[in-house]
Amino acid sequence: MYSEADRRLLQRVKLFRGMSGEEVGMVLAQGRVVTLPKDETVFHEGTEGTHLFIVLEGVVAIRVRGNYLAKCKPGEAFGEMAVLNRRPRSATATTTTPVRLFRLDEGEIQAILDRQVAVRFLLNVIYAISERLEAGNAWATVAFEEMRQKRKLDG
Repeated sequence: MYSEADRRLLQRVKLFRGMSGEEVGMVLAQGRVVTLPKDETVFHEGTEGTHLFIVLEGVVAIRVRGNYLAKCKPGEAFGEMAVLNRRPRSATATTTTPVRLFRLDEGEIQAILDRQVAVRFLLNVIYAISERLEAGNAWATVAFEEMRQKRKLDG
């Protein structure tokens, strides 16, 4: 199911930061590997979010209303926000290469959360979401400043 390379990669994933090899193994035991071809939709914007994913191999593009937002490479997680906040997906995820993904569904996450690993895992998810929020805020600040400068020039 998981190669030694998969295990090493997953131990470096931000969601597993600070966890022992044994704890990461407990998480691995809950999830499964999914293999998808190039140009396959992992999930659509607006659908219910019941799984989070970590890229083991390949690349996944994230788009909002058809506009490219980001790409997820090996070791990067996506889809966790909709699972945790129980809201529809805020983006569409599509493979840009053949991929292997580690997938955890809501029930599997709950099984992890029933163990001691829960606090570290949830804190790591919060850190990952916070980093995305900070990046989004930085982008919005730059975009707002550019708009302001343009208005001054046009004004």
